[in-house]
Amino acid sequence: MTDTPRVSVVIVSKDEPQLAETLATLRRHVDENEGECIVVDASRKRLNNIRVSHPWVRWIDFVGPLGVTVTIAHQRNVGVNAARAEIIAFCDSGGVPMGDWLSELITPLTAGQADATCGPIFSLDSPFMGTINELPDGAPIRITVTANMAVKRSVFNTIGPFDERFAYGEDTEFGWRMQDAHLRVVCAARARMSMRWGDSAREVIRGRHYGQGTAMLFVTHPNRIPEQFAMWPDLLAYPAWLVGFPISLALGPVSWWIPVVWTGLLVLPVYRALRTGTPGTFLRVKLVRSVSFFQGLAAVVMDQKVRVVFITSDQNDARFSPSREQLAEFGVRTEILKAASRCLGLRLVWRRLRGVRIVDLRNVATLNEVQAARRWVTVLRLARWSGLRVVAWDRGEIREVPWFADVLVVASSGRRDELLAHSNRNRSRVVTIPGDRSNGTKARNEADAVSPQGVAASVRRLYESLLGIEVVRDSVPEE
Repeated sequence: MTDTPRVSVVIVSKDEPQLAETLATLRRHVDENEGECIVVDASRKRLNNIRVSHPWVRWIDFVGPLGVTVTIAHQRNVGVNAARAEIIAFCDSGGVPMGDWLSELITPLTAGQADATCGPIFSLDSPFMGTINELPDGAPIRITVTANMAVKRSVFNTIGPFDERFAYGEDTEFGWRMQDAHLRVVCAARARMSMRWGDSAREVIRGRHYGQGTAMLFVTHPNRIPEQFAMWPDLLAYPAWLVGFPISLALGPVSWWIPVVWTGLLVLPVYRALRTGTPGTFLRVKLVRSVSFFQGLAAVVMDQKVRVVFITSDQNDARFSPSREQLAEFGVRTEILKAASRCLGLRLVWRRLRGVRIVDLRNVATLNEVQAARRWVTVLRLARWSGLRVVAWDRGEIREVPWFADVLVVASSGRRDELLAHSNRNRSRVVTIPGDRSNGTKARNEADAVSPQGVAASVRRLYESLLGIEVVRDSVPEE
């Protein structure tokens, strides 16, 4: 491998064991083209056996924004930023390159004939996924698919990175921006890729995600809605049928034939489902995608991707808790609500609907006062009722763990033992996060205080545990 590779192949992964087969077949292509391979993995080291088996791969352990479960676009951008070559190729876990895949994929780019290329993708196991982008060589690509795509780095400089608001469909949106910028995106017909899409359960999951991604495409590119309907009429047909079905039943007493005709519209989908050999899964995928489309539209409006709300009575954080800026460096987006805000409880419930999951009490007088105030009892009961988790920070003034806290954070193990001795009946957790001495705080009974970054990382892991996310270990396994 040369110091400056001709091509960088980027793969994103999360708990996909089929990555092993992809890497095994990919190595020849990378070596023959003097390239490099980068895996951006969000599996929390659960695929470390694959990592150790392929030391020739540059492996990046990825931790995304707090509470964002699908981070494909984020991972692709990390891979692009880490790539050293001027041509960046993409394939997916489960992809099996055929023939001279990589050479054929990048030839139009090195020859100056295109800015981006896509090759055909053949399904190895799914009756639902037909061949994608099987077009004549050099034909314009309408829908870009990163399972088999190569792009010049200059393209990213022109149109920007993958849109991280997307869970799925970010490659389609990226291709549309290339088209809007009048870049040349063509088919490399001999760059063939076979793909293992997974079993029927994964098809249903994919249908849900694609439905949500389609909704985001509608919102971000409304001018392309007619084009989407022309290519995939079922995007409208199935949601329309679902919406119309209860209406047809309601009109049944007026005209008996209306619900009969409406139900009869399923004849064509049922026929197509029977042809797949697994009609139940086919119809389930279509219906799930339709329902998810509507959920996606609601999520675009409701979910702001902010997972933590700080409630504070002044501009200063608690004495040993990290700032919003420090937490942002670790992928934790936050929002501030003043303790004196009107209708604070309802504001919290509304933010719960918009994606907030944790309330972090910061410097709100003292916890004794919070516990005693009738207003706070109402506010925090509403917060807990809506499903919010409450984190409180000890200021050394309380005698027992407050009832309203899911977690109480203290600065030393001595203080933790002191509180637990008087709080055996309280189910709240007491977590020790030593303070940062750079801001004048000393962590009592701790040998060394940690850095601001260390405090922020600890708080991120605390938030993850409250959300049921596996905590990231600090240590990195040896190669």
